[in-house]
Amino acid sequence: MLPNPQEAAKDLGIFNIASAGPQSLAPAIAPIFLAIGATAGSGGNYVALYITAALFAIIGALLVQPIRKAR
Repeated sequence: MLPNPQEAAKDLGIFNIASAGPQSLAPAIAPIFLAIGATAGSGGNYVALYITAALFAIIGALLVQPIRKAR
């Protein structure tokens, strides 16, 4: 349930940005992590990419944990 029915459109817009934002940013920053320690013709350093993705997921989970409820 949304916190305030009078502002449902705004709240859904924020939810959409929170959902689509990372999907838009990931392809832009992934080449940076694929290039870390990669050699020519190796196809990229996927270990660095996956470790970074895991760290971002853990940080996100830790940042959401203190949220108690909607205002």
